Amino acid sequence: MIKRDTFYFALVVFLVVAPAAFMLALHYATHNPSYRPLGITLEKLLEAGQITDKTLIVTEVTFGPKAESNLSLDDYRTAFDKSFGIFNTETRVEFRNAKSGRDIIIRYKVGNSVIGPFPISRAAEGIRAAVEAERMVTKQRAILAQKEQSNEQEQGFWARILSE
Repeated sequence: MIKRDTFYFALVVFLVVAPAAFMLALHYATHNPSYRPLGITLEKLLEAGQITDKTLIVTEVTFGPKAESNLSLDDYRTAFDKSFGIFNTETRVEFRNAKSGRDIIIRYKVGNSVIGPFPISRAAEGIRAAVEAERMVTKQRAILAQKEQSNEQEQGFWARILSE
């Protein structure tokens, strides 16, 4: 006969381990990172398409070796962050050095698209185009995710498990 203490200990261990084991089995069956116990990472959620990358726009600022500027790199970063913030989006600002020239050139990269180059005096002209391109890419990703989800739902649970 099992002692009462051993029974309670086994019951507590089961109650603690069972939910994690169930979620791990569900994760392996569906490949959904949301079901992964204690292991949800931003990269896995991005990979699964459950969240979108907020910094889809990359602003590339290229300085010529003879370029004159009264602003610091942080001032440029702040200006672009505020400009894109008006449109409720974010940008990642990268700085580069050119091999020749006097100009400061701005390029906006959204996915595989490059908008620009613009001289610094006309940098604002490309912001709206970059925001619209980002919205198009985001919408396209959402449509593809919906199609994939509907295909998975049509296949059924057992078909997905047995196909792998």
